[in-house]
Amino acid sequence: MSCRPWGKATGAQGYRPARDLFAYRHDVLDEPQHKGRRLLERIGRDPSVKARFADLRRIDTEIQVMATVFNDAWADNWGFVPLTVPEVTHMAKELKPFITNESMTVIEVEGEAEAFAFALPNLLELTDGLDGRLLPFGWARVLTRYFTRPIRSERLALMGVKRRYRDNPLGAALAFLAIEKLREGSRKRGIVSAELGWVLDTNHRMRSMLEDAGARHYKTYRVYEKFLGAPAAAPESQS
Repeated sequence: MSCRPWGKATGAQGYRPARDLFAYRHDVLDEPQHKGRRLLERIGRDPSVKARFADLRRIDTEIQVMATVFNDAWADNWGFVPLTVPEVTHMAKELKPFITNESMTVIEVEGEAEAFAFALPNLLELTDGLDGRLLPFGWARVLTRYFTRPIRSERLALMGVKRRYRDNPLGAALAFLAIEKLREGSRKRGIVSAELGWVLDTNHRMRSMLEDAGARHYKTYRVYEKFLGAPAAAPESQS
């Protein structure tokens, strides 16, 4: 189900549906559908296109790639807030124990980064029995389990293809290639399933691409909004 901005107010508080965000479930072992295979075969014959994993030894460079491509790709999307290099740097330091080179793929055309995809392991798999408590010793137990218990699922957290490819068949191929390269790394790490999202309900291009890649829409998140106007003037007292 989809909604549009400023629909009918919901409830006494005046909140209205703003956007629906779709999440997709993807079996990492599944192969792309017919359209996806064609695009991958076509772009695989282009010597100017290169797919690679991130190099965490050059993490500052990879952070710049992520921020630059993401900010260009998502600039005109609803609710967009640009990523800053300090913000991504902080995120990378916090997540460093849980990511590898294969957690991020970069697609280059003529040596320039034009697309990327970044996935995070599903750490909830490691929190069994903690009752939501990470302090004082929960974090230690999670880290111990991380190195002794394989994680089988992940989430595609960030992805982008630069806007100049948006209405170009090459753009869809670059996106497919970013996901396919990420799947390659995921399989090496024993990942079997992934959540892809969130995707705006109005982003038909991305939704179609994910479905062509074999993903299925399995969850919808709804965002509500409320107009915050000037407060009504208090009625004059009657003497």
